[in-house]
Amino acid sequence: MEVMSSKESMLAAIRKNKPLAVPLKEICEVPKSGDLYHDLFARQAEFIGARVIRINTLEAIESYVNENFIATDRIFSTIKGIPYSSAGIQASASGHQFSDIELAILPAHFAVAENAAVWISEEQMGQRIIPFICQHLALVVPASSIVKDMHAAYASMTDLDYGFGTFIAGPSKTADIEQSLIIGAHGARSLTIFIIS
Repeated sequence: MEVMSSKESMLAAIRKNKPLAVPLKEICEVPKSGDLYHDLFARQAEFIGARVIRINTLEAIESYVNENFIATDRIFSTIKGIPYSSAGIQASASGHQFSDIELAILPAHFAVAENAAVWISEEQMGQRIIPFICQHLALVVPASSIVKDMHAAYASMTDLDYGFGTFIAGPSKTADIEQSLIIGAHGARSLTIFIIS
């Protein structure tokens, strides 16, 4: 009689108890975006600690900055029409050059209503460390680019050309140590999302 090793016996037990294969569920075509997703997105974003502000023009962002930040703060933006220069920023620049950014204002491709995740690529960041090294982050999302769920999000990404991109949802936080919630542990301490119509 052949004796199996513990590894072989475990693998044999796994193979024996493998569930039956079932066909993948068909994903229905969902509308790309719509007004009904705006409220769900705002609720989800606020639930995870972000602030959502609906605006009609980019000038409203400048008003927000003037009300919430001081003149000596280093403000960074890659959005044309917002008077916080990102001129001279190169992708090869050292991340240390951005360590004193108080607020970064960046455009986003789209946002996801079901989980308040916002998709942003390196091209929009200026330099890939910026959304993670700044103290406060503001993302600008076109109202027409809020999609229902991650299925629609991944469908929206198929036409995008990017080398690096990430979903950002809420400010950085962790509760790993003694279950104490720490905001800003791995990135921005606050996230403001401007939905621009």
